[in-house]
Amino acid sequence: MRSEYSKEEENRWYSLGESVALAIPYLPWTAAPWLRPATTDADLPARVQAFELIERPHVARIEAAVEQWLRDQKPPVLEEEPMFFFSLRFQVVGSLLMSFRLLADALPYPADISEREIAHRWLIDWWRDSGAFHGVGHTSAEHEGEPN
Repeated sequence: MRSEYSKEEENRWYSLGESVALAIPYLPWTAAPWLRPATTDADLPARVQAFELIERPHVARIEAAVEQWLRDQKPPVLEEEPMFFFSLRFQVVGSLLMSFRLLADALPYPADISEREIAHRWLIDWWRDSGAFHGVGHTSAEHEGEPN
């Protein structure tokens, strides 16, 4: 049985994730090169590399846009491709943070860190390390759900 404390933790993780996921409208990019048909599932590393290669020229602008959003909560004005990567970041991180509600007993919400700092750590720091892998997974799942 979960305690009231865990219920509060669940709600805080979910609320933060939801605010991140809904902050920026997601702009799908169905022509993304890593979504091209593959003959096996073993090509995930190549898909991640393609994602990183295409995102790389936009990273500084995307991270500056994230910083701007964290300061004033206003969406940036970006061209289509960087806006795709920017909006995808918010979808992936928001979904991940919302899923933490299921782990509230094991992963307590940090009491001494602001929501802005938590969002920064995920939207910038975590994304640098793991974002491409999760971005490919998110867009691939979305693409596979489309009718042919």
